[in-house]
Amino acid sequence: MTRLRNWLWAHFNNGTRGLMLAVVVLLGAVGFAAFSEANHAAPLADPLGDYDTQIVHNRIEGINGPAVVEGGVLFVTGTKCNATDAPVMVRVDRSWVRVDVGERIQVVFNGPGVRQPGCPTGDFENLLPPEIVPGVWYQTATDVPIVDGLDGVPRTWVTQNFTVVARDVSSGA
Repeated sequence: MTRLRNWLWAHFNNGTRGLMLAVVVLLGAVGFAAFSEANHAAPLADPLGDYDTQIVHNRIEGINGPAVVEGGVLFVTGTKCNATDAPVMVRVDRSWVRVDVGERIQVVFNGPGVRQPGCPTGDFENLLPPEIVPGVWYQTATDVPIVDGLDGVPRTWVTQNFTVVARDVSSGA
């Protein structure tokens, strides 16, 4: 380093040295800015917003709260929003969670979906898969918006807890 400094002092006057220093500093600043921009990830698209808990409509006499017979259909109402003015494709990963033992079962549906513009409320019918045995459960899914081919901010919805009761074989129910 000392040799370089001595050589510069011997061959360039103060004005030229100042100019060279300014060029080196400028090149460093431009390089840093380019590196920072290249390594700064763009913010993820977030068109969906938060989801409210979905309402379960099934009832069985004698059971407090939502309840359904195993193997039955779960009737749910939920609102799913899309803050853009065009439909948004989503990847949906749905699962069922048994509350009373903390078990999660990944079944039934992992695939594409579409969220329409606005906040439409819809009624959904979800057939309980055979793995859903008597107990207290909720259904959940994570919707990942796909915007310009890239994953956006994932949003999760859940249903109310509901009780699954055993099918009474003798009554045919």
